[in-house]
Amino acid sequence: MFLLSIKGLKKEILEKGLTEQLQFAYLFLFLAFFSVFSEVYVFFPTTPTIFDKIQSILSILIQLIGIYFAYRMHGGKEGNFFVAKFIPIYVVIAFRFIILTLLTMLASMPILWGFSFLIPNEHMGDFANILYFAYIPILEIIFFVRLAKHIKDLKEAKMG
Repeated sequence: MFLLSIKGLKKEILEKGLTEQLQFAYLFLFLAFFSVFSEVYVFFPTTPTIFDKIQSILSILIQLIGIYFAYRMHGGKEGNFFVAKFIPIYVVIAFRFIILTLLTMLASMPILWGFSFLIPNEHMGDFANILYFAYIPILEIIFFVRLAKHIKDLKEAKMG
């Protein structure tokens, strides 16, 4: 099973395909990611702001458009075994993006700390929310562009 190596995963899919056991493992992780991330909000007792609601709607739209974009890059109705390719590729890209997101959020803490000297405390939370409000959708768009690129690579049998 591949969790970080997109090249290894694509090679495995092209050369041998994935066994039923591996397809199940990727499906399980795929659904686990969705389950965890759709329910994680219950652990953060905050009242959603208008930014949270807009970002949630935007996120849903990005995901739906992103999945459709990947499907079209795979050849649409002319493609073969889209789901069997999409889910494992999604899992590897998601694992990489989780790491990237955590690292960039950790890296943003010193930056926000620096801004805290320039922005009054009562506005600092709004400032941080606006930064993340802009950052998360951009990251989601990049995620689906990368996902579609790798799906297209499989269609064209490219390993890069």
